[in-house]
Amino acid sequence: MRSEIGSDRLPRRDFLQTSAAAVGALMGGAIPFLKAAEPESAADAAVKALYESLNEAQRKVMCFDWDKKGGYGGLPLRLHVTNNWAVSPMAIGSLSKDQQALVQAVFESVLEPGWTVKLHQQAKDDTGKSWLEDRKIAIFGTPGSGKCQCVISGFHLTFRAGQDKQAGVAFGGALSHGHQPSGFHEMPGHPGNIFWYQAQEAHKVYGILDGKQQQQALVLQGMPYYNKRQSR
Repeated sequence: MRSEIGSDRLPRRDFLQTSAAAVGALMGGAIPFLKAAEPESAADAAVKALYESLNEAQRKVMCFDWDKKGGYGGLPLRLHVTNNWAVSPMAIGSLSKDQQALVQAVFESVLEPGWTVKLHQQAKDDTGKSWLEDRKIAIFGTPGSGKCQCVISGFHLTFRAGQDKQAGVAFGGALSHGHQPSGFHEMPGHPGNIFWYQAQEAHKVYGILDGKQQQQALVLQGMPYYNKRQSR
């Protein structure tokens, strides 16, 4: 779900609305689990409330400069994504109960109703731990600067809320989500997998392409880490 918006640099809200309409037309009305119509300020406000609740010791652990390095190829850490990583040492469970509720609000500012609970269940299914134990959290930049983003990462999840309003990056950067409710070797049809419907919809899109387009659309691997390993 990572994408660079074109030269017109559409704002996130416009991009999501346009994309949802286009994909919905292709897929008979199917929509993504991310909100398409919520104002961008909803996520910004939720991240700001969380940021302002932090004490100085917490900020030292989980708040970073906007351009802090640490991602692939020298990219900022806020743009990094793998299937299992810690964006900071701060587990959400280490925050106060009130702050954990603010993290819930951050999730809900971006996700459609019901999906926050599903992501929490995904953490439990895939790690045996609660989302409070598995998920790590960081905030890049500062509220009100125009460059502020909350990143939550863990097993099978990289989640973002808020972004640089001038950057043409869909969803504020690369997203990752997965689910293996029946273990490492899932059964046919992936029963219980909350994201399997997305793979099915993507297959429908693939099916409408002609042979040449299908060949162009396929890649061996989509992550630099895996491509690097393949070249060794």
